[in-house]
Amino acid sequence: MPSFSAVLAANKQNAPKAIRPVAVLVGGTSGCGRGVAEVLAKYAQGNAHIVLVGRSEEAANEIFASFPKPVDGAKYEFVKCDVSSMRNVGIVTRDLASRLDKINYLVLSTGLLSLAGRRPTEDGVDYKIAVHYYSRFKFAHDLAPLLEKASTAGEPTRVLTILDSFMGAPSGVRPDDMTLEKNYSLQNAALVATTYNDGAIAALAKRYPTVSFSHANPGIVNTNAHRDMPFGIKQLTGLVATLISSPITTCGENMVYTLFDPSIPTGAHYRTPKGEDVKGKPNLSDADIEKIWQHSIEICDGK
Repeated sequence: MPSFSAVLAANKQNAPKAIRPVAVLVGGTSGCGRGVAEVLAKYAQGNAHIVLVGRSEEAANEIFASFPKPVDGAKYEFVKCDVSSMRNVGIVTRDLASRLDKINYLVLSTGLLSLAGRRPTEDGVDYKIAVHYYSRFKFAHDLAPLLEKASTAGEPTRVLTILDSFMGAPSGVRPDDMTLEKNYSLQNAALVATTYNDGAIAALAKRYPTVSFSHANPGIVNTNAHRDMPFGIKQLTGLVATLISSPITTCGENMVYTLFDPSIPTGAHYRTPKGEDVKGKPNLSDADIEKIWQHSIEICDGK
């Protein structure tokens, strides 16, 4: 397990220096995504094109104000998107595909904590799972050709989804109830989102073999993901997080360690908060992975 000082040293050494990386961070205006954005900007020293996709332009502008000044045509931009709607995600991915030449880093970290029951979206899936999984799949699926362009040029190309690389299991795949209409519970919703992320990166890695896909657990991080909780629980959750969690910048360094590490090959990877391979990860069968792929395409494709 690398120490945090070793992570910092590795990130400084492995940061891309000969290229201008393009980074798209979905959920990059808060929480872990913001931490990753700030760390990427720090190491790029103004020589990067960073796109933050989120809900709040005000938050994005506040983040950009803390970044190094962009140099020689580099830039920072905000794209507004309600990721619970696959139609809205499609609008954003088509826009990005029409004007970006490549993507080196795609970071997916949208999330929330909620005690609400199943809340169907316009796509017929639960709101929480839409945020934690379906939108992430659609961004990765739609933008994969831009990632391939970077890899074809010999540049680093990484997709990182940040959720829970420990919990996913084959029991999260219910062939007769993929959208959890029959078996919904908060626990099942969390298991499905995690398992589908596991399966999706394996399926995507198979179809895009020149791109590296990772699913990382960030550990306990002091974010505002509990913003939608009832007031009392939100206050308690915030207090506990303050006492035992790590800052978002620490999370950002640890996640960027996975993005920058040149020793990580292409394919699908499951990572700890420190950037190590998850041990004892339950493997999904090829049939489970294909079921997740086909279901995800049915929900997300053509939107």
